[in-house]
Amino acid sequence: MKNLVERIVLLEEHVTIDEIITDYIESGIRGNPDRTGESQEGYFKVKEDTLAKMEENLIKEMVKKYPDNKSVVTEKLGISRTTLWKKLK
Repeated sequence: MKNLVERIVLLEEHVTIDEIITDYIESGIRGNPDRTGESQEGYFKVKEDTLAKMEENLIKEMVKKYPDNKSVVTEKLGISRTTLWKKLK
């Protein structure tokens, strides 16, 4: 997620956000050799949507994967516990 946000900040003057997100998603698909529709370990399938909705879905998936360990969730997402708490509200 942090990587996607960095791409948007760096490239937004030159490319539309939709193009950045599409490229990010497609590069993830190309890097994922499993074409069966199942997510591989370490990957989540994120439905193409608005950036806010994709972020919300990613956070929910991480919390579902690590339900009893918010510290792991925040570490993997690169955000603080306060930010996670605000985004889950």
